[in-house]
Amino acid sequence: MLHSIQTAADLSLIRQQYEREVEMHHANSPKVTSGSNAHNYSVRSVPLYTANGVPANCWGNQRCDNGVIIGKTSDKYGIIQNDVFERTIRTGFEQNGLSPTAFQSIVTRRGARTHMQFDFATEKADITRKGDIVALRITAKNSFDGTSRSSISVGALRLICTNGMTSFREDMMFSVRHTSNVNYEFVNDVVIQAMSEWSSLRTVWQNLANIPLTQQQGWNAIENMVNRGYLGASVRKRVHDVWSVPNYDADKARNLWNLYNAHTQVLTHQFSEQKYEMTNRTSSQVLHALHHATTSHDEFINLIASPDEVRSN
Repeated sequence: MLHSIQTAADLSLIRQQYEREVEMHHANSPKVTSGSNAHNYSVRSVPLYTANGVPANCWGNQRCDNGVIIGKTSDKYGIIQNDVFERTIRTGFEQNGLSPTAFQSIVTRRGARTHMQFDFATEKADITRKGDIVALRITAKNSFDGTSRSSISVGALRLICTNGMTSFREDMMFSVRHTSNVNYEFVNDVVIQAMSEWSSLRTVWQNLANIPLTQQQGWNAIENMVNRGYLGASVRKRVHDVWSVPNYDADKARNLWNLYNAHTQVLTHQFSEQKYEMTNRTSSQVLHALHHATTSHDEFINLIASPDEVRSN
């Protein structure tokens, strides 16, 4: 559409129309999308203005496919396009002899963040040595809203129930600042670190499986993690129910590993992708608490004590 701009008022009207269109696109776009092609969009940086046409001294990161502004940053913020990021990550996998067997992307905050999940069915571990198998999952996160770095995190997919789980060190070790490109050598080093983290995580999970619990101690641990803020109160009852009556034979044993899987089962299958970031964050916090219980006797006692005993101390 062509506009005849003769006065400042004309410019102001155009800017107001632009803002209304952005708001409309934002309102009509889904907060979360997923699938093998959900991340296939590009982003551009555009200057932002007030409703009166005055420069707002900030830039908007705008999706090119639907016009939604998904982040407000400075003009120095470097956009890493999703296709470039994915291609670079895949090259890092190839250089380390890894080949993904499944892939999907989960796009959150209307496109402000993209989570690319790569599963590797050939990289497996038997946590209990009785057929409870987990397979490697590496997630590459790209963001356009200035709130986080692009990063790689390590997790797993539990094969008997497709529970997703992640490291409690997610997004802490493998990150890169936003520039307009990603260095292939850096990504190669990151993948090597990710495989080291995978080895460490297998040991963490196996240690959980070696710590027995009673049914009551598991209930106490759930309550104590809620009270500590690791687990949301809205999730408590569902985790409690799964711990009380396991859905899988592999979870009938009473130990910290099965307690962890009661959490991941609820978070994966009952909250799913619509609360993807929340479920990953909660899973990491729960694993962090359970891992500490395997490394410190005092932490273990505090975890399994009745909530009343904890409060009295």
